[in-house]
Amino acid sequence: MVVPCRHPEKVQPLCYAVNSADAVLIVIKEVNRELGESILAAAAAGHTKGLIVLQNYIQPEQVAPLLKNTSLAGIPV
Repeated sequence: MVVPCRHPEKVQPLCYAVNSADAVLIVIKEVNRELGESILAAAAAGHTKGLIVLQNYIQPEQVAPLLKNTSLAGIPV
């Protein structure tokens, strides 16, 4: 497991983590800029395997538009 500890302060750790991973685990605590960066990075790396975990009463309908037309669209939420 690789965690981008310095993200969102620096975007490089996110890029390293996403590019070295076989699958992604995205934990969504709130819908914000950092979430968008994480989704774009994982989609740019072409990830199609993984899991998306929702916290803080976020509903799947809230994140569905963000995942639409990306390689993450088929990942279980």
